[in-house]
Amino acid sequence: MMRSWGMQSKGTAVCGAAKRLNRRGVLVGAAAVAALSVLGGGLLGSQSARAAVGPDQQADVVRHLLAAAAREAIAILTKSEGFWNSSVARVGLPAIFKSQPSLSETQKSALMYEQNRLAEEAVREAAPRAHAPIAKLEVPDTDEILGGSFTAATSYLRAQIGMGLIEAMTPILLEILKKHDDSYTVKVVNSLPEVTVAQAAAAMAVEADNAIWYEVGVQEASLRRDPEPSGDPLLISAFGDA
Repeated sequence: MMRSWGMQSKGTAVCGAAKRLNRRGVLVGAAAVAALSVLGGGLLGSQSARAAVGPDQQADVVRHLLAAAAREAIAILTKSEGFWNSSVARVGLPAIFKSQPSLSETQKSALMYEQNRLAEEAVREAAPRAHAPIAKLEVPDTDEILGGSFTAATSYLRAQIGMGLIEAMTPILLEILKKHDDSYTVKVVNSLPEVTVAQAAAAMAVEADNAIWYEVGVQEASLRRDPEPSGDPLLISAFGDA
């Protein structure tokens, strides 16, 4: 059975999602740019940030930074409506649904809302795939990352993981869709002869992957600007005066 996600009815879900999407959709892109701009102020790496820790600790700084950013991002995104309410990590509607002329904008809005909620469940299961590689991450050029842009570490980790999160989330999302076989997404898929549930899961995983990395990047930028909330002495030492 598909959980209610706190919605009163399918009709309420459709109308509510459409109204919220229309009201907030244009603002999301601008909010993402604004968030990164504000967080990015003064975040380009400085000599003081790199000099605050010894050369033998710099790779650990990168790992600690990524671990803290990933933890915070996952905590935010797995809250109720975490993806949907994020200014940078709202999961986009996959092209296989966007391109369907038989679907109205209201239906597409409802699909997008539900798929953001389903992403919460998928990320809870896939999160270890993001955390696990960090502890043993090789960082050959710490200067480039610590002295680079405010999302340099996130960009590096994403390049190292590659398709890993997508590959992890695709089977998870497939099982979620099979489990919630009365969901609006599955009903729509069943009405589209050229789309399978497996294709929908794969497409949703790609969109969720993008959203997750955007949120991790924002959290990295926030930690570089103010590492105190992390409570991590190494990050505070490295970025406290950056």
